[in-house]
Amino acid sequence: MAVSDKVAGREGYTNTGSEETWAAVRDSTSATAANYTSDFSQPNAIGAYFTTGRGDGAYGVNRSFMYFDVSSITSTDTISALTLKVAGVTNDDGNVIVARSTAFGGDGTSALVDGDHDSWDPTGTPVAYSSNVSSWVTSGRVSITLNSTAIAHANSNGYLIITLLDNVHDYPDSAPTVDVFVKNGIRFASSTTSTKNILTVTHATSGGAFQSDVNQIVYNSSNKINLLSFNDVEEINRVS
Repeated sequence: MAVSDKVAGREGYTNTGSEETWAAVRDSTSATAANYTSDFSQPNAIGAYFTTGRGDGAYGVNRSFMYFDVSSITSTDTISALTLKVAGVTNDDGNVIVARSTAFGGDGTSALVDGDHDSWDPTGTPVAYSSNVSSWVTSGRVSITLNSTAIAHANSNGYLIITLLDNVHDYPDSAPTVDVFVKNGIRFASSTTSTKNILTVTHATSGGAFQSDVNQIVYNSSNKINLLSFNDVEEINRVS
């Protein structure tokens, strides 16, 4: 097995602003999008709120989106596990879920746009990529194990596009009824290696985990070492 880290190739979030009804923010087909290409800490990157401060009340929803290119891995290898590692800042209300998205042009070829707010099919059949994340961090990174559906999509597409959503009100479509603002911060496009948003990919080489030459004999998957096929050898003398 091998492990590779892929830094998010595109990152951003959408913000509905305040609306008078829950449906107007949760089911909206558009919200103000922001793309991040340099270090920026967004304290309300994921969130949902309701306030009775004016009129009949005001609702709002914030969602974050990321694109990861894994084609350099899937061109030769098969992915067996994925862990999303997100840099947190400021707010850590927890209860986040990762879902499939078709943002960034559907394949990562374009920037996040206002119309990507509903790119995870909130009024149809959303596809979850994780279970509930009940805790967040305000420094360092939170690790989120992605499920077999995410792995299958990464293997078949060569990329993964995700959205991170509040899992108290937004994802389950449960309108808040009292004043509340649940929020989680994200540090986008960090200039520091240890706080970049990354996808940790575990993968096995399709032609055998070990693909080095042995005693000047060129690698071939049909060769054998001590009666073992190269396909069944992961390392020799600690060399993989």
